[in-house]
Amino acid sequence: MKTSDDSGLKCPGCGEQIQSHWKVCPVCETRLATTTCPGCGSPVKVNWKRCPECETPLICEGCGRHLSASTLTCPYCN
Repeated sequence: MKTSDDSGLKCPGCGEQIQSHWKVCPVCETRLATTTCPGCGSPVKVNWKRCPECETPLICEGCGRHLSASTLTCPYCN
């Protein structure tokens, strides 16, 4: 359901109008959810390998998967 605060929101990838609760653009499949650093909580981009604020690794060196915002250790390797 669209709310009044959703008017004017546009996908950063293609410019399609989006809703605030969406996690992905239905047109170009750009991720809309923000990713945060597990070390300091700063916003980071999905393709970044290390946080520019605190230098925390964002990708597991063992398996190459992204680390979640809630843990500094890889749940797949440990």
